[in-house]
Amino acid sequence: MMVALMIGNIFHKFNIHWIPESLVVIFFGAILGLILRFLPGASGEFKLEADAVINEDLLVHLFLPIIIFEAGWSVRNKEFISQLPYILVFAVLGTIICMLVVAGLLWVTKEWHSVKTVRLCFTYGALIAAVDPVATLGTYAHLNVEPLLNILVMGESIINDAVAITLFEV
Repeated sequence: MMVALMIGNIFHKFNIHWIPESLVVIFFGAILGLILRFLPGASGEFKLEADAVINEDLLVHLFLPIIIFEAGWSVRNKEFISQLPYILVFAVLGTIICMLVVAGLLWVTKEWHSVKTVRLCFTYGALIAAVDPVATLGTYAHLNVEPLLNILVMGESIINDAVAITLFEV
């Protein structure tokens, strides 16, 4: 994590904005995961899969509220309310359309993968439909884009998570 943060700071210092910091963190996380997976002792007493289990209740009731609270706390209320109709169109309709497209494509291509039931197609579609614009928001912060565009993207990100969780639970 420290290496990823240092590289992110180097990118910021040299004005390299075309590589998001979140991509650097994901890249180094993947490298570290591969190293841990193929360590000589990883096959016996140390199993990465056994140690990396996160309980669903812990995720939904502890981590998710913290993330949503922070996002809601940092948004500017007046601008958020002024853009709410547009945010809702993108968040609700966009998430539902994305879920339907993903579920439909999974159903059409069911012979090529292990997702075989309509319910599982819709469940996966709901799970994958909420795309978080982490890299977009980070880039917006560095490039000082129009504040209302930033509010629109941030608000859509907050609301589409709730829509996707609702679709997933249904």
